[in-house]
Amino acid sequence: MRYLMATIGLCLGFSAISGTATAEPVTIYEAMQQLRDREIQSVDGVSVLGDPLISGQIKGQGFRLRLTDCGDIDTGCKVTAFSACKTVATFTRLQSLEMANAYNNRDHPRGSMYVNNSNDAGAVLCVRNRRLLQEEDKFDMSDVFDWQLTLRDFVEFVEAEETSDIVRSIMGASR
Repeated sequence: MRYLMATIGLCLGFSAISGTATAEPVTIYEAMQQLRDREIQSVDGVSVLGDPLISGQIKGQGFRLRLTDCGDIDTGCKVTAFSACKTVATFTRLQSLEMANAYNNRDHPRGSMYVNNSNDAGAVLCVRNRRLLQEEDKFDMSDVFDWQLTLRDFVEFVEAEETSDIVRSIMGASR
């Protein structure tokens, strides 16, 4: 009886493993359509060194969606990485790093914030939301909605910090 139960368990285990679907890669065309279906503005795509790159805007804030770990243009990609940046001319590099740390250390941050040093116009704060399509994942409405929320939280956080910085400077207080 124990042998029969072990054999049944082993067969069920193998069928569960072999029956598991793999991720459904997303093509540049499918990703652009998902964005357009969610009324994202200015959606445009190009292929940069084989990796598709899509740009768009949500409420005036530009963003990029890079697709990586790709087969060819028709078979799709397994990794999606949304990113957006915002220049904050009045912040020093140290203030920007402190702000990125504060954002990333919140209880439930959406995406991860980092400082981009490639601009001389001031601090450039960016947020990224990277996702590996695994198991039965499919790039769809939920990914776009999650990015919209991530971008909203990022913009609100940066704008609140800018406002606080202005108030501190008016009041003569330091950070």
